[in-house]
Amino acid sequence: MQEKKKQELLPSRLEVLDGLRGLAIALVVFFHLWQKSWWNPLERFETLGQLVPRGYLGVELFFFLSGFCLYWPLARREALPSWQTYFSRRAGKILPSYWLCLLVAWFALPDPIAHADPHLHLLAHLSFLHPFLLETYGSIHGVFWSLGVEVQFYVVFPLVAWLFRRSALIGTLLLVALACLYRLWVFRSFQLETEGLAYTGRMNQLPAFLDLFGGGMAAAVLVARVQKRVKPHLAWGIVLLLGLVACWWVFHSFQGLPNGRNGQMNHQAAVRLPFALALLITTVAGSLTPLKCPLPLRFLAAISYNLYLWHTLVATLLQSAMGITEPWKVTDESLRVRFTLVSWLVSLALSTLITYAFELPILRRMSRKARGGESASGAEVPAQVTE
Repeated sequence: MQEKKKQELLPSRLEVLDGLRGLAIALVVFFHLWQKSWWNPLERFETLGQLVPRGYLGVELFFFLSGFCLYWPLARREALPSWQTYFSRRAGKILPSYWLCLLVAWFALPDPIAHADPHLHLLAHLSFLHPFLLETYGSIHGVFWSLGVEVQFYVVFPLVAWLFRRSALIGTLLLVALACLYRLWVFRSFQLETEGLAYTGRMNQLPAFLDLFGGGMAAAVLVARVQKRVKPHLAWGIVLLLGLVACWWVFHSFQGLPNGRNGQMNHQAAVRLPFALALLITTVAGSLTPLKCPLPLRFLAAISYNLYLWHTLVATLLQSAMGITEPWKVTDESLRVRFTLVSWLVSLALSTLITYAFELPILRRMSRKARGGESASGAEVPAQVTE
């Protein structure tokens, strides 16, 4: 009974998760807009300049947070939900916004490759199997590849959770080993491919991210355990700072890796394990620090899923409207700045509208139906689940 009371005292929502999620989506959006305009607002600052061109690591951060959020209810309550409940919650969070964006992207971003074989590409994306095939990996809308990886982890999560409930240490070590062995195999088998998509596509399959998902799950276990024994205190801010410094090192590390076609992918693959460890330290320490997440990061965290889905679609359409076909040749910096700012503003407005007028009403309706009229607020940290 005493253990049950301790479980119930654990918070359902953690400020540190909102902060990390807000940072993750900001990194991803700045990175993609930089790719379309080649404007880096931080390039004049020597140490901060790498944050934008290496903002692709925001996706890795999302996967870590996903592992944490999926396992956090189990770490708190020590109870497995039914299969029906688990998958209905995942479907309610992922599918409505994804289907809406997929429909708009199909007509607004006509992909010649996808439209040449619509049955293959639509079926692959509707089943979330598109990352497996190189021809569908980046088709229709480029950011969709990570949704496939995410949903695939949802499918195997019950098995991984079963293993973690028996031994979180063995489960973590197994996922780390599988991820490292898989990445090593891809590096040796596809690194010399003349077609870079083969290497990138293989390195961005689910097995290559298992240490990030597992790191998030391990962090959930540690947070649940330490919060039963340790009271939040500002002194933990020192450990939090060390974790953030470690994350900072990840962004600036491995400068000597081969560049060229696979340079970005090499960096992503090389830092996934140390990044997972740095994020674990940051999350555990942050959960023990009585600091509130800044309002801008909290807002970005709340709309992060739809902002991720829509920002590149908005930017691509705006890029075409402004005539920016070869951004690396644009010498007018004011044009680059206007493009970036307008892309941000339109993406934020659209994502906010879809989140609060479309996604959340559906989630609340599903939650009331599942719980016999009980409100969804505070039920299970739905707004903190990353997809």
